Amino acid sequence: MLGVAAASIVGLAMICFSIGMAHIFYRSKRGRWQTVCAWTVCTLLIIVLGELLRPVIGNCSGQFTGFLAVFVYLYLFDVPVKQRFFTYFFVDTSMYLTAVTARYTVLLVYGFFPVFNPRAAFVALYFVLTAAYVFLFFRFLRDPMVERLRQFGPHLNSLTIFALVGYVLMLLWFDAWRVRDALPPGDYLRLILYVVLLACGYYLSFFTMMTIKENALAHAQVQELTTQMRQSEQYYTTLTRHIQEVRQMQHDIRHHMRVLDGYARNGDYALLRDYLAALIEQTPDTKNVLYCANYTANILLGFYGGQARREGIDFRCDAQIPVELSCSPVDLCTVLGNALQNALDACARQRPGQGRYIALFARYAGRNLTLEIKNSYDGVVKETDGRLLSRKGEPGHGLGLAGIGRVAHQYHGYCSVSRTEGEFILKVVLALKN
Repeated sequence: MLGVAAASIVGLAMICFSIGMAHIFYRSKRGRWQTVCAWTVCTLLIIVLGELLRPVIGNCSGQFTGFLAVFVYLYLFDVPVKQRFFTYFFVDTSMYLTAVTARYTVLLVYGFFPVFNPRAAFVALYFVLTAAYVFLFFRFLRDPMVERLRQFGPHLNSLTIFALVGYVLMLLWFDAWRVRDALPPGDYLRLILYVVLLACGYYLSFFTMMTIKENALAHAQVQELTTQMRQSEQYYTTLTRHIQEVRQMQHDIRHHMRVLDGYARNGDYALLRDYLAALIEQTPDTKNVLYCANYTANILLGFYGGQARREGIDFRCDAQIPVELSCSPVDLCTVLGNALQNALDACARQRPGQGRYIALFARYAGRNLTLEIKNSYDGVVKETDGRLLSRKGEPGHGLGLAGIGRVAHQYHGYCSVSRTEGEFILKVVLALKN
């Protein structure tokens, strides 16, 4: 009661919808004709091999030979391999389930009301269900799924295995092409149960991934705040020492002036010069203690400026950041701390004598805080999918630019990076309220 025509129409439509779903997920890195040729060859191979293997595998031979589409995913899309495998199984599972649901629904209803053409009803219901699913997926699910997959691309082992197992079990338990006149209600209930369990499994998997991501970000933020607190303590200690030294100098200035006045009156200019030289030598070095009026920013600039000078890196700073800003000090630390740490790390990878430098420019105007950090580097970068990665080997690194971008997005600004052969440039704009 299925009919060759109905099965062929739905089968070809499934292939077309599956291809469309794949390109809803990702853009092809190949040219248009390369993409068309790849899918055409794959479709022909699936149809031919499916027919040849039907006597051995059964009605679902086309779905099993559909595994060949994985190679097209590998050829067309520039995402991690595990992500491509997961996407293939997810797409084909959803496409086959719509066909099974349409067929089982028609068979169940036809068993009670045999007054319509079941073949035409199967084809029509399949197109309605699939079109509705594709629309809802594109409208509500695509962006969050792609974002989660992008974030967890290297760690998709369990999710890919789950998608594979779910796909194989679906093919073993449900046959959309089997010739039958009616469907027991128990089989339909089993299908509904499977769809619900599969949807819950995917939801829990992505929810778990989101929880892991949030925990990782929270841990990174705690480490970042801990580092900033240590930097603040070190800078505060240095600043306090300078203040005490200056106060002591102010306290002793009258005595020094009397001694200098005596040398001058008596014409002892040699002793006067020696005494002045000794005073200059004892005067505390207070240069670069005050970079800007904002206390939080000044702490970070002072800390990283000191670090740069100790490592022989030229540190230039032109920062006009006011005392009061309508952004959180934590967010300001995230931007400045990560940017300066990345710049310091990049300079440290250069050999001494290569003109290492860090130049920071900051302005607050028109409610926008604009930061530009330029630094020298060795010309080597590590990136994937257009995203820059940390060259540090320890786990947990590589979140610096992501943290800066997150803060920029939070304040409706932007973060951009550019580079030349020997210079790296980071620009950040935060749109702040009054």
